[in-house]
Amino acid sequence: MQAESESSSHARRRVESGQNDTTAQVIAYLGPQGTYGHQVAKRYLSLLPYEIASATRLESCPTISSVLTHRTATHKIVPLENSIHGSVTETLDTLLSSSLSSSSHPSSSSSSSSFPTPPQSSSSNTSKSIGDTLIIGEITLRIQHVLVARKGVSLSDIRWVRSHEQALGQCKRFLNSRIPHAKTQKWASTAGAALSLLDDNENDDLQLEREEGAAICSRAALDEVDGLDIIAEDIQDEPNNYTRFLVLSRHHSISDIHIPQDHHTSPTSFWALETLSDLTCNQTPSSSGPSISIPPLVAVYARPAPPDPTSPNERTPKWFLVEYNGAIKPAPDTKGVYLGVSSWHVQVGDKVQQNGTEKTDADVALVNNHA
Repeated sequence: MQAESESSSHARRRVESGQNDTTAQVIAYLGPQGTYGHQVAKRYLSLLPYEIASATRLESCPTISSVLTHRTATHKIVPLENSIHGSVTETLDTLLSSSLSSSSHPSSSSSSSSFPTPPQSSSSNTSKSIGDTLIIGEITLRIQHVLVARKGVSLSDIRWVRSHEQALGQCKRFLNSRIPHAKTQKWASTAGAALSLLDDNENDDLQLEREEGAAICSRAALDEVDGLDIIAEDIQDEPNNYTRFLVLSRHHSISDIHIPQDHHTSPTSFWALETLSDLTCNQTPSSSGPSISIPPLVAVYARPAPPDPTSPNERTPKWFLVEYNGAIKPAPDTKGVYLGVSSWHVQVGDKVQQNGTEKTDADVALVNNHA
């Protein structure tokens, strides 16, 4: 990982303290401050030149869906998948529903360019579309979870644990072995779960007592709040735990030129498809002319879709987010919606060197005598 430049670091401190005007560009992320998305947003900001970073501010959003459908954000950071717990369903559902449900998206067959025209942003106050932002790159962050609780709480006191569903899934082994009696509760974000432990006025669905609760979050979340202790650290099931974040930008035609060249990679294209029969695309023309075939696939992500009245016998309708190798040109009859090309990748956090042995519960560190 490259060291953050002095100018970018200064710009980052400036925009996070609010020292910027109302015309600043906006990077939207899943908040509050201290989430893994917040860490990725700061890293992305540090990659931008000073003149851009100094006019850019970070904006916290309460849900992943609200990040993607943010009407005025010029950049958006969302998690796509995790190496332990798999796809982030809220990201997939929002990308697919906002792309395939909207009749405002032009047909790709009507475009004369290499890609169909990207969808235009909605003028309504509550947009259901991802607007004119497209995927431009990705940042992979190493995830290291900690278990936190109010000061004075020990591991044996804990009766419930809350966090984002991804964090709960990534720490399942620890939860099942160390506190198997504890209930789990899904929360919108990891840092939000930690902050909620201090909110005495909150009306919990489970009506749980604060002094018996804990949260899973990043160590960075504790930089934003006082009153919590770390009970255990590195509680994720695997030491090499990574989440892949997508970076979307309104300035998709020029954004990648601001990223240092050594982060540029072979491009991959993202499409939202209603059926897998839409996988057929035109590949790069050869000397004998364009060939019609299925291009090399990186991944296919499937999610439940609304019932299709034209296919009444389909009991489990699905939509698909498909990632191809290369910048793929659509076939004339493709029905997919183009979501962008990832042309650069940044890795945050080094890979853990393992000695060939599997991580066990004994590898989890209990801190401050909280056993």
